[in-house]
Amino acid sequence: MRDKFHYNEYYKFTGMFWFEHDFENKFSGCVEYIPEVGIKITLTCTLKNNFRQLENLYHCGIKKIYGSVECDGKLLDITLLNVLISHNNSSSKRDLTIIKLSGEAKFLITNIHLEDESINRFDVLYDYNYKSLFFVETSPENINEVLPYTEQHIQLKDETIYLNVTQSWSPILSLDHFDNLICINYFKKQPEKSIEVKEKITQILRENHASIGEVNEMYSVMSFVVRDNKIENYIESENRWRSFFELLLDHPISKMCSWLNIQHDGYSSNCSLLFKQSYISKKHEGKNHILDTHAFLPITISSFKGEKKLSKIQDIYKKWYSYHDNQIWCVALTGLKSIIYKKHNTNLDDFIMLIAYIEIVQNLLGKEKDNIDFLIEGYADEEWKQDVERLFVSFPSQNTLGQNIKSLRDVISHSAKINKKKGVYLEAIHDNILMQKVYAYLSALFIKMILTDLYNFEDKTIRSYIDKFIHLRTNCKETTYYNHFEDYLAVQQKIIENNA
Repeated sequence: MRDKFHYNEYYKFTGMFWFEHDFENKFSGCVEYIPEVGIKITLTCTLKNNFRQLENLYHCGIKKIYGSVECDGKLLDITLLNVLISHNNSSSKRDLTIIKLSGEAKFLITNIHLEDESINRFDVLYDYNYKSLFFVETSPENINEVLPYTEQHIQLKDETIYLNVTQSWSPILSLDHFDNLICINYFKKQPEKSIEVKEKITQILRENHASIGEVNEMYSVMSFVVRDNKIENYIESENRWRSFFELLLDHPISKMCSWLNIQHDGYSSNCSLLFKQSYISKKHEGKNHILDTHAFLPITISSFKGEKKLSKIQDIYKKWYSYHDNQIWCVALTGLKSIIYKKHNTNLDDFIMLIAYIEIVQNLLGKEKDNIDFLIEGYADEEWKQDVERLFVSFPSQNTLGQNIKSLRDVISHSAKINKKKGVYLEAIHDNILMQKVYAYLSALFIKMILTDLYNFEDKTIRSYIDKFIHLRTNCKETTYYNHFEDYLAVQQKIIENNA
């Protein structure tokens, strides 16, 4: 039994499939897991009794399909959930009718034919960027560093979240494999005793539906337990948790693999879960990765006061969790995530949406809406203001920073407002470098507004975070940032002088 399927790897399974409660009517097929695409399925049938059942399956949703497929030279039981058939193609050859169905599944669960959703918990192994928020040693992990965080849990009304230590292992598949575990020297003179011991161990395992194997590695996982144990609720719980730490990290976090702990036939087992991911690390990031170095992480778990226990962020996370129960907050958090996940330079639509998200959060926090100057006065320091004033050197000097930012927004969204006085703003919105920098500075205040509502961080910590945030989005290294900035302003000044 394979116990790990990684989200950043491609898998292809071929075998036999059947519908729930219809074991007798099987058909061949293929299932593929494609990173960042999801689960694709192709089913083929040539039997007449199956044909009647399959021929009308087009744009049809199927709750559950079972399969027995080949994996690593062995048979693997799988369950496909929420299957959508999107293409149906049939052909005839002599007296044989062949029908092919293709589509996709939302979830693929391994090592089980799931009869009902009796899920005990959802375990997730995150990438090293996430773990660097907690631990110094991330690859391999120092388990002694992990253990203090396993003592106290995050307890919410309908959910429990905790850090757990688990291990990957190689199962003992036959009696001969016991020879690696049993002291051979002791049984060398009495080989029949060795056989007797192995048979007794095998009987105990069989009677208790248990397995035995050799531990390969130990690692930490996040475990999620929800009261209503539908799989979608576990996914939503994990999404909320991960997005909180993506905010702290200012970078997407990747799930490396995950498992459902399922109650089945009187005992529980860990079953790997595959489904489409919004972000996948292209490789297993090690210590050479920039985000895995603590010098580049302004906010870590140590930024919160309290002992080295997960419960130290109980109140902060409870507040973050409550955001998701408010539909308006959910809109703002969607914007927050889009900023963190953005892999490309911003465009003018991004700028308009950013101001909309800022106004939403200002309204939610009971602050004056539609007032960028209010945002600047509340969250910007003098260095931020000076840097932005230098970016706006060609704008009317009598205008405030907030008025200039709103004028940029107005020129983008309302062509009727473009007049001679607005010409300088029209020219500015076509300057990609300028707009990228303005977006970086403004989105930094948006992030700061949410961070400081969640927790009273030390000024040094939040300032370091904002500086890093701006530097990354202006595509300039920290050590050479001001040189690039000065060069850019010099070019801008020369353009102004030439146009005078």
